[in-house]
Amino acid sequence: MSPYVVVALLMVGVSTSTGMDTCKIDCTHNLPFTADPVDCRNYYICYGFFEHSEFPFTCDSGMFFDLNSHTCLSSGYKCTPDCEKCSFDCAAPVLGKKSKYSDCGVYFDCEHNDWISCSPDDPYFDGHVCQKDEYHCCTCKSSCSDYDVANHVMVPDYRNCTNFYLCLEPGIPDESTTAIVQR
Repeated sequence: MSPYVVVALLMVGVSTSTGMDTCKIDCTHNLPFTADPVDCRNYYICYGFFEHSEFPFTCDSGMFFDLNSHTCLSSGYKCTPDCEKCSFDCAAPVLGKKSKYSDCGVYFDCEHNDWISCSPDDPYFDGHVCQKDEYHCCTCKSSCSDYDVANHVMVPDYRNCTNFYLCLEPGIPDESTTAIVQR
């Protein structure tokens, strides 16, 4: 077998960090694993200072990747800070994709200049991939976190700039899960 074929086989599945700094996959710490800046439940395998696995690996159910120990933990973990994973402009795309303001099931592939529709099995684009959780959608929808519910936070209603949602439960607010407050 040619040495060129061996090198090519070794490079399959390896990616380098080329995204925006806020969403950069960081392998500069010289450890075997690093956090996924988009999802606290995931991590990447580092192959070198600037190389990592092409796709993230997911911790077991109920576990999160801890920044301090670089392992998956069920409690006492410290997550990566949220990065702005949703881009609405190909001039500065995150991961080469642009979200559509009005439709969470569609995104634009900036590299191939093409609109892509998510499948019915994974209908919601989260800025990175199509997946099942509407809470991670990249449209202009408000969302309530556990913190928002516990602290009675009001989030804006992006469809009507005079309304706010009082968070009563986590998730994407609507009339059935929140109280609408008019100003």
